[in-house]
Amino acid sequence: MPSPHVVPRLLRRQLITTPTKADPSKFILPLRKLVFEYNEQRANQAGLRAYLTSSYLFQVANQNPSVEVVVRRAGGAGIAKGFYLNNNRTKVIPLDRLDPSQIHLKVSQFTVQLLLNSSGEKLRHLGRSTVKSEPNSEPVRGVWSAFH
Repeated sequence: MPSPHVVPRLLRRQLITTPTKADPSKFILPLRKLVFEYNEQRANQAGLRAYLTSSYLFQVANQNPSVEVVVRRAGGAGIAKGFYLNNNRTKVIPLDRLDPSQIHLKVSQFTVQLLLNSSGEKLRHLGRSTVKSEPNSEPVRGVWSAFH
């Protein structure tokens, strides 16, 4: 388990943005950088600070070698922020007022997986296309007749 004084210089990973060769066996996630921001003075981020000093964050970083994991002190809320490769978009997920076990559950299963598996594209409504009937065309089910 890493010691608490390691948190500021935790794990700056080599940023891999493109594959070295056209190799279909190499897959690079759309997420290029994962930033955890925290504040040392805020009481509602005690769980986040405890999570950052635990070994769980190292596991997340080791499981995703193509993603740069950064821990940064900030003055605002405790967040996990994902930066994406293709479209320069970001996604932010708040981590305030959670204890370390809740953060581990949220980060390991939901939050980081949401950030890792997402492409970063803006969500779009996939509505139905309108169906137009043309007056001179034959109906889809054929011409109606009372005899059949």
